[in-house]
Amino acid sequence: MSDPILKSIDQLSDAFSLIADRAPWVRAHFGVQVGRFNFYEFGRPGESYDDESGFVSAEVHSLTSQAGEVAADMTESGRLRLRIPVSYEFCDPQEFWLAYLVYSETRGYCYVDRPGGAKVGAEAILGIGDDQVGVWIDNYPRVCVIALGWLKAKAMRPFQPKVVEQGGTPRTQLRIESKQVFLNNEPVPMGFTPERTEDALAFIGELLREPGNWKSSSDIGKATNREGVRFDRIFKVLPATIKSLIASDRRKGYRLKPWRK
Repeated sequence: MSDPILKSIDQLSDAFSLIADRAPWVRAHFGVQVGRFNFYEFGRPGESYDDESGFVSAEVHSLTSQAGEVAADMTESGRLRLRIPVSYEFCDPQEFWLAYLVYSETRGYCYVDRPGGAKVGAEAILGIGDDQVGVWIDNYPRVCVIALGWLKAKAMRPFQPKVVEQGGTPRTQLRIESKQVFLNNEPVPMGFTPERTEDALAFIGELLREPGNWKSSSDIGKATNREGVRFDRIFKVLPATIKSLIASDRRKGYRLKPWRK
């Protein structure tokens, strides 16, 4: 049986390669501020715009979204382990793909402009300070071909698929052991103070205890004897790999997300 992930990667690689051959001028440009993408765009460097660049930009947006979906599927299934040191709020798969480019083997193609014309690697800058950082990737389609090559190599490696319970709902691979959070059996650095770490462990532990139920901040506080703790603030600063597994709603609260089917 053919692997749908590998098939998708090959199709995306072919499509990006065709664009790279005819439009090597495509630049990806995006702004990041405190773990959020403020904008992203694909086209000619500078302000120039014409029918060709508009058509190519539409193609690149579509392919970027598809690539992000593939990378997200691989992450959820355990085939891809993406280590992102900054906590991000991803609003769509294109943002996820751009973050993948910055924090994977293609990081060397991602740059930011600093005062004095210095060209600095984006990975070293993102997450430092509160100001927006503008990131750019030249010959973006070709960089995506390179990234997809690495992604295919990772997809072809043996991996332990997530166990599926009767009824088709995969078990979460998130767990807490000895005051340490593990995701797919890998420890996740929290980067908090001891007190903030205890609050975060209480928050995650309560969601794990009843993974299908919504829990408000007050519910979590009462259940963990931590009433008064601002769990909404805890949620905002969780590592991206953990935060991406938690659904939030202003009225309902928080719960672990069901895996995509």
